[in-house]
Amino acid sequence: MLSSINQIDMWLSLGLAFVGGYGDAASFVLAKTFTGHVTGNLVLAAIAVAAHDWRAVLGHLSAIVTFLTGIFVSVLIGRPLKAWSSWLFLPTIMGMEVILIVIASLALASGMAHGIGIFVIFVSLALGMQNGGVAWVASAFTPHI
Repeated sequence: MLSSINQIDMWLSLGLAFVGGYGDAASFVLAKTFTGHVTGNLVLAAIAVAAHDWRAVLGHLSAIVTFLTGIFVSVLIGRPLKAWSSWLFLPTIMGMEVILIVIASLALASGMAHGIGIFVIFVSLALGMQNGGVAWVASAFTPHI
């Protein structure tokens, strides 16, 4: 039988994988861009440059910049929380991630003029925060030699 910490880790891993998969699948279907993969967006941006599709280039680069901004934001949030506990940090980041994804979904469902663009930006920010948050927590538990 799994210990309660192993069960929490398992459910957390499944939840993070689901959110990342949802974000990338939804954004690729809706906007032909990824919200959580910098490499994929760089390839798609290069293809768009070769095709002289500058609007697509802007979309892919905005997803990259927003994803990287999310990583930076999670580091900024993590610094003051480091004094308390990493257990407080990850739920904070995940709560913010849920709020961003809900806002993104509402913007998309509302039929706004730029709903797809807003969806991509908010989900990219959420997945960047998730990426930075998980990396921060992993580094907090890694022994430094």
